Amino acid sequence: MSESLLNKITQFMLIGVFFIFAGCSLFQDAGPLDDTIVYRGLDANSKTMKAKLSPSQFRFNPDLSTTTDEAILEKPCTFTFTVDDEGNVVGLPGYTAKHTSTDQDPNHWSIYHPENVDADAAKKAVSDYAKEHLTSLNPATCQ
Repeated sequence: MSESLLNKITQFMLIGVFFIFAGCSLFQDAGPLDDTIVYRGLDANSKTMKAKLSPSQFRFNPDLSTTTDEAILEKPCTFTFTVDDEGNVVGLPGYTAKHTSTDQDPNHWSIYHPENVDADAAKKAVSDYAKEHLTSLNPATCQ
């Protein structure tokens, strides 16, 4: 085999290895793909189907109950929260979430308020957040 042909084969092999590693690195750190979407069921006005976003819809007892399975919610509206790969609730600084499977809902997630915030202040803060982020309501079920 000629030295020229051997060099070309070596170059093609190196290029192939480069593309394999480059392709793998695309999937190694998926970033936002690691986020988890959780849903909170909300009541709605029976005539207008407008979601009720009052603090009473976001009670912490001691956690705010959510799920990744929107289909099991028995409320007419759903509000979406995003949990990053470190367990932080996106948009609510200091609020964290954890997968807390139950017999009734193996997809149950608990949202916790910061330690320096009491439950009443937390439900008001989440209510205010929801009112500012109406795009997180499921438009198929409510407004």
